[in-house]
Amino acid sequence: MTRVSQISGDTITGATTTSGQSSSSSAGLSSAIAATPSTTSHSNQSRSDTSDDGTVAVAAPGRMPRADVCFVVCDLARLDAVWHRDPAAARELIRAYIDIVRQAGRRHRGHLFSRPIYHSGGTFLLAFERCAAALDFALDVRGAAQSAKAAAGAAVDHLRIGIAQHAGPCPPAADDPFRRGYQESCYASACRMCTSSATGHGAIVCSADLARQLAAPPGLRFVRRGETAILVDSQSNGGGDGEDDDNDNEEDGNDHQQGGLCSSNMCSFIISTDKLVRSDVKLGSGGYGRVWKGTYGGQTVAIKTLHGGQMDEAQLLAIREEAAMLYNVDHPYVVRFIGLALSTRDAGCGPMLVMEYLKGGNLEQLLENSSRKLSWADRMRMLWTAALGLEALHDRVWH
Repeated sequence: MTRVSQISGDTITGATTTSGQSSSSSAGLSSAIAATPSTTSHSNQSRSDTSDDGTVAVAAPGRMPRADVCFVVCDLARLDAVWHRDPAAARELIRAYIDIVRQAGRRHRGHLFSRPIYHSGGTFLLAFERCAAALDFALDVRGAAQSAKAAAGAAVDHLRIGIAQHAGPCPPAADDPFRRGYQESCYASACRMCTSSATGHGAIVCSADLARQLAAPPGLRFVRRGETAILVDSQSNGGGDGEDDDNDNEEDGNDHQQGGLCSSNMCSFIISTDKLVRSDVKLGSGGYGRVWKGTYGGQTVAIKTLHGGQMDEAQLLAIREEAAMLYNVDHPYVVRFIGLALSTRDAGCGPMLVMEYLKGGNLEQLLENSSRKLSWADRMRMLWTAALGLEALHDRVWH
């Protein structure tokens, strides 16, 4: 879980309060959330809206705005509870939400500069040349979520959007040679606007100064709360003069303390890469990845690294769902799953599955060891316990 007050360095910082484990995080925002070449700006060229895997394609890139940029942070709050309760529902909710954000970004000429690893958790960063376009984008996303059915419709209960303009130059980060993002100080205010709504429910929050510049759409108005302003229905009980109203739409203080970005990373099955050390001892390999010996919090573990390095949003969502389901499997004949480590320092490093280390080796090594003879009783016991483990997995819809 990321607290906006801890933005510094090259990735997101923060700690979870779930099951005593730390979330996957390290230092600040710039090369963690914001480190992808993707944009959602319009192009004169005609392109298909969907890619081969069915996800919404990104429009042809345009020139990134570099001065007086209006930043938007789209985030889904309280998703950790959904992941724990129903991993399949969480995956579908985020998948539908990703499509909504990408389509709206394309329509309103937004530049997407965040990483897929955070998109798969429900967090997007976009840059706009005009603040009016940023507000139109936010309203478009909320409206699409409100009118959607099934999974996408559920997203509005968690949706929160922060908008803030950074006056003056908005240069790329020092460690961004391709100039595809921004220094974290440029969009930190938008992050704070977003997390000022701890629970979501479709909240659109901007700075009070920006609210004075923007015209609220018909039927809506800005209600100022100190340095922030929230867009509310004109008929809501918030004081018709639009002045600061401390009693209108306030969030519970305790909820705000849990209001960091990317609540999907607050799940108990997301573990800290800071405590994870991978050795050069390879335990095995297969079609999907390699397994290495390592340590987590000083304890010996097996670390599975997946082939392919960078993954797209759909693949990362599938990995999150798998981790959520495996974390709940507690059976004596199934290797215990410790957690999913998401690398936020190295954009080219894929997710890592951390599992219990069995010092006796794997079954293939045992069968190939000609120096050890297995009795038929041992063979039958191994077959029987393997079958019990498979049964436990199949009971949880693992096929």
